[in-house]
Amino acid sequence: MGIVRTVEWSLLPPPAEAQEHLRAALVACGMELDADDGPIRAKSKRAVMKNRWAAEVGIDVAPLARIVQEAA
Repeated sequence: MGIVRTVEWSLLPPPAEAQEHLRAALVACGMELDADDGPIRAKSKRAVMKNRWAAEVGIDVAPLARIVQEAA
């Protein structure tokens, strides 16, 4: 199965803007995006000459209720 890591971040921009930035970051890292909308899913192939392992990334962006309430 490999190594599985779960990370949770709190971001300040609205979810749509955060998704745009995250998609741009994945493309800058050389990953291939699966779709342009919905949850972010990306893959990269193993590249021995670049010393990179294969990876699958899944990012779900959603507003947190407490942050939305504080901003209002």
